[in-house]
Parts: sequence; C-alpha cells; structure tokens
Amino acid sequence: MYARASIVEQLPDPLSPLFADMIDPAVTRSLQSLFREFLDEDVIKDSDVGLPTVNGYAYYRYSRSGMGRLMWKSPRAFRMLFTRGIMTDRWRNNAHPKYRRIVSDWTARNLSEMSIEQLMGGVEALVAAATEYYTAVQTIIPVAASSEVLFTRFYDAVVRSKGDPPAQVFLLGSDSEPIRAEKSLYELATWTRSHQELAASLLGMPPQEFLKQSCYIGRSGLA
Repeated sequence: MYARASIVEQLPDPLSPLFADMIDPAVTRSLQSLFREFLDEDVIKDSDVGLPTVNGYAYYRYSRSGMGRLMWKSPRAFRMLFTRGIMTDRWRNNAHPKYRRIVSDWTARNLSEMSIEQLMGGVEALVAAATEYYTAVQTIIPVAASSEVLFTRFYDAVVRSKGDPPAQVFLLGSDSEPIRAEKSLYELATWTRSHQELAASLLGMPPQEFLKQSCYIGRSGLA
C-alpha cells in the first residue's frame, strides 16, 4: 500500500536523492523504536514500511503482512494513545526536549571546521532526530483531535453568538505546509463560487476532465 499521507504531507515537493536515501530508513527505524518501546516487541520488520519515492515524490509504503500485523496490535496500541497523560507527558518531557537539544547542539557548531564525514554524520543525526520527533508528534494526535472536537462542541453550544467566527479560527495553530495548502484550496474554491458559470461548468464536469483542467490551471498559473 502506497499513500501520500502523514509525514509526506510535510514533503510536498520532490525529494533530493540524498535526502530520499536518508529519510527512507530513518522512518522505518523511528516506527520500530516506537512500537518496541510501548508494546515491548518488534512489531515492524525492515521490509514492512518505508518512504520510497515515485517520480521524485515521497510515499508511505506498507507491506500487506506488515499492515496485517499492525492491525492485529492496533487495539492495544490505541488504548495507550488515548490513555490520559501518557503520550503528552512523553512528548513534553522527552521527545520535544531531546529534539531541541540535538538541533541546538548542531546549530552551535562551527561547520567550516568540520570534515565532510563529520558534516554527513550531522545531517544523518538531524534527519534521524526529526523523523523520531515527528513519530512522537503523531502519538499525541488522537488526544489533540479529541480535545478539538470537545472545544468545538462547547464553543458552538455555549459560547458562540451570531457573527462570531467559527471554532476552526481558534484551532488553526501555526502556519505550515498543509495549512497553506488548505488555505490555497479554500481561496480557489471561494473564487470559483463567485463565478457562477465557471462553478456550474466544473460541477457538471466528469472527474477525470476536472483533474485535467485543474492540472492545466496550476501549471499555467491562472489560479
């Protein structure tokens, strides 16, 4: 199974060959380490998951056997993800400080005095640290998502008055590649709805033709 999801959302452009070679095994190691820590067993094998590229673009890859093994272990893993405090404490007190420490350490070094081997070691260390940290961030998504749902329901039912902004305004967070992509798509949709003939034409267009026209607009810069 190949998917453009999760960490790949942070990699919207084609990868350089060097980074592609580094990130692929780093993703596998980070997931192996996570499941080994919480389930105390090697759930993911080297051949189960990876981050290969297709035409330069990164994809998540899961083998069928690996996916089946993950699904079998998922109930136990999900119970831990939703257990109050475990994952957030791990992120706050361990994963985040560790990542900041590694980045600060390499930022403070004088790169001009380092050999090519040392520089390559530093790049590998930073890629591994970033991948491990992103994996840790994924473990707190269930808690974050459920808290956003609760906030939205409370805000809409108790707080929000006529003319107030929707709850999503308070939940967007810091700007990022996925958020910018969502905003761009929303702005394009808003502009399209303001042109009734164009909107009607697009709504009546077959999916493949719609995709073809969208690609043309994107390449030509008409949007």
